[in-house]
Amino acid sequence: LVTDAGLIDFLNNPNRALTLFVPDNAAWEAFNATNPALMSNPASLRNILLLHLLPSTLTSAALPQGALMRSFNDQASPIYIGKTSSGTVRLQSAAGGDASVSSADLGRTCKAAVHVVNGVLNPGEWPWGGASRLGPGHRCGPGQVARVGQPDVSP
Repeated sequence: LVTDAGLIDFLNNPNRALTLFVPDNAAWEAFNATNPALMSNPASLRNILLLHLLPSTLTSAALPQGALMRSFNDQASPIYIGKTSSGTVRLQSAAGGDASVSSADLGRTCKAAVHVVNGVLNPGEWPWGGASRLGPGHRCGPGQVARVGQPDVSP
């Protein structure tokens, strides 16, 4: 998928700090079953993969909670990072993508942190406007966090 999306050089840049949320095989299979056109289009696939990459190195302990965070997909609304009452880290995207971190802190280096998730995030806009409507002083640029109270990340 990374090759099809043209992201090999992007990911191999040794100077780029990254947090990768890598969907497991079951998540990709389920997403492909309902979104085959997106998976077969290199530009769409690139946008989906970039939504799973944050421009900073965040271990599981450093992941913000109750926050919107911009990914490398600068055309999409930020992803929401929250924590359930049982402590599971959950991610949500504006277009209905939902994923839980199933394995954290894999392959950690000084420039990258990798977390396996059980779902695929899909680019889109939040119905309530996302970071673009958080108000003055709350704009969320790449890699920045805006704390908000939405959406629900209940188990």
